[in-house]
Amino acid sequence: MFSAFRAVAVGLTLSILTPQSATADPDVSISRFNDFLHDRLNGRTKGYAFALVSPQGRISEGSGGYAQAPGDGNVRFSPTTVSNLGSVSKLISSVAFLNLLREQPIADGTVNEQLDTEVIDYLPKGLQSRFRNKLDGLTFRHLLLHRSGLRGFNGDDGFDPTGDRTTLEHALALGTSNPGGSYQYNNENISLMRFFIPHIAYPDQAEAIHQAHKSKTGTAYFDAVRDDYQVLLTGYLYNVFFPKIYNGQFPVCSLKLELPANGYAKAYDSPGASTGRDYAPGHCIPQGGINMSVRQMARFARVYGYSTTLIPRGIRKRMEDVGHYTNALVFNGQQNGDHFPEEGRENWVDHGGSFRGYSAVFVRLPHNHYGVALVNSPHVSSDDLGHAVYYAYVYATVGLPAKISANDRHHFAYREGTYVTRGTSRNHEATRKFQRGSILPGGDFDDVFDISANDRMHFAWFKVHNHLGDRLMVTAGPSNDLDRTRQLYASAIDPDFTLDQLAFVSSNDEMHFAWYRKNDTLYVGAGASDNLASRRPIAVRVTLSDGKTARDVVAITSNDRMHFVFYDDCTYSAGRSDRPTTERDNVSWDCEILER
Repeated sequence: MFSAFRAVAVGLTLSILTPQSATADPDVSISRFNDFLHDRLNGRTKGYAFALVSPQGRISEGSGGYAQAPGDGNVRFSPTTVSNLGSVSKLISSVAFLNLLREQPIADGTVNEQLDTEVIDYLPKGLQSRFRNKLDGLTFRHLLLHRSGLRGFNGDDGFDPTGDRTTLEHALALGTSNPGGSYQYNNENISLMRFFIPHIAYPDQAEAIHQAHKSKTGTAYFDAVRDDYQVLLTGYLYNVFFPKIYNGQFPVCSLKLELPANGYAKAYDSPGASTGRDYAPGHCIPQGGINMSVRQMARFARVYGYSTTLIPRGIRKRMEDVGHYTNALVFNGQQNGDHFPEEGRENWVDHGGSFRGYSAVFVRLPHNHYGVALVNSPHVSSDDLGHAVYYAYVYATVGLPAKISANDRHHFAYREGTYVTRGTSRNHEATRKFQRGSILPGGDFDDVFDISANDRMHFAWFKVHNHLGDRLMVTAGPSNDLDRTRQLYASAIDPDFTLDQLAFVSSNDEMHFAWYRKNDTLYVGAGASDNLASRRPIAVRVTLSDGKTARDVVAITSNDRMHFVFYDDCTYSAGRSDRPTTERDNVSWDCEILER
C-alpha cells in the first residue's frame, strides 16, 4: 500500500533567506547545550534525541537511552530513530495546508487572506449538506488559531468516544460555538485537515469518492469518505509535500507497517519498563499520526524556518511573532523568559505533543534558532521537554544564574528554570544534575531572593516591596517543590537593619541565619524561619578571610557543622558563623555557576 505513495526527490535545493532576514548567531556553546539536555533527560525517560538548528543548518544533536529496550528489540535511541510526534503532527499538517493554499489558491489574495474563507465547501459533499448549519461562519483561520468553537467529546460529558473518527464526527454534529471567540486547543481543529487537503489538492478524486458513497447516509457515509480521503492525504504528503523537504528517507505514517521491526522507537510506560508498544494506524492522522526522527525534525525546521519553500515569510511571522501563543497560528504553547533583551520579546512559541507514551517538541528559540526533541516514555512530558530545550539554549548562550544552599548531606545549586543540582561545596553538580523543580504557582525564579536548606526541607526567601511596605516572606518544601510543605508566610529581620541590607539567608537544623551587608562589613543574626532575629537579638560582626570584605561575598550556605562563605574570586572559607575561616580557607569552588 505505502510503496505507492513513495516518491524519490532528486535535486532538492533550499534557498535560505538572506542574512539580513535572520538575526546573527550568538555565541552558542554547543557542549553546554548538549550537556544540559543529556543531564536533564538521561535516566528520566527510556530514550531521547534532540537537535539545535540555525540558519547554517543542524549545529547540534544528541541522543541517549533505548528506542527498544534490551530484550524488547535492543535498539539504542539515536538522532535517526523514528518516533511518534504526537500533536507536533499538527504543525506538520498545518504547514502542509498553508503550502497548499499558496500552490493551489482557493480564493483571491494572499495565503493569509485565504484563511478567512469558510470551511464548509471543502468538506465531502455529503458532509456539507449534513453540517452546513452547524458550521456557519467557521473559517480556516479559526481552526488554525484554535478558536473554532468546536467542542468534540470534551464538550459533551455524555459522549463516550470509541475512536478518532467518531470523535471528529461528533464534534461536527455538535457544531461550533461562537467561532472566532475564546481560545480552546482541540484535536478536531486540525483533524479536519484530512478532508481539506485532499479536497483542495485532488478535486476530481474527491468528487469520485463522493459519487462512490453518496448512497450512504450518516455515520456510514462519514466513515467511508473519511477512510478514502485519508488515503489521498497520505499520498499527498508522500508524493507532494515531503519531497519539498527531504531528499532521502521520508517521515512515515505507520511505524509498524512501513519500517523494519528494529527501525523505530517503541513507547514505554516508564524509564525502567522492559516491554514497549507501538501504534500502526496505517495512515497519517493529521493531528497526531506522523512519525519522524530528530534529524528529520531538524530538516523540517530548517526548510520551514529559513526559506520560503513551504510558507511565505508573513505567515511564519504570524505563527511566531505574537504576544501570546493563543494569538499564534498553529502553535499551541510558548516558553517565556527575559534572557534576551536585544530581541525585544520574552515569549517563544512552541508546539508540543504527547501520545500513548511518546512525547515531542518543536521550539522557536531566540536568535532565529529552533530546537527539537523526542522521548519515548511519559515521565518527561512535552511541556517539560520544551522547557528543557529552551533553558538548554539559555544555558548555552547567556548562562543560568544559580542560588546555592547546603545541608549535612549535600550542597545544592538552584538554577533559573527552575532546575536544582546536587553535589559538594566545590562542585555543586557532582551527584545530580538539572532536576526540574517548582517555586510557587505562577512564580518566577527572579522573584526568589535566596534559598536555604536543612536536613528536613528547603526554604525559598522573597523580598516583597508593595503598598504594605517591605517584607520578607518564605516558603518551604523539598528541593524540587519549594512550597509543598509551607506556602508563603512572613518573616521578621533584625530591626537594626533594612531589608535591602539583608544579603543572604542560610539554614541548618538548629536555626536560620540572616547575613547583613553594611558598607564593607558583614553581620550575622539568627532565629526561626518566621523571625530571623529571635535567637540572636543583636547581629554580630563577621570576620572574613584576609583581604576580603562583605562586597566580595557572593553566597553563604550553612549546615550543622559549619558555615560556607563563597567569594567572587572563586575561593571559599568555612567555619563558625562569626569567623567562617576556622575550618577551611582559600578553597576553590565552581564559581561559574553563579555567573550570568
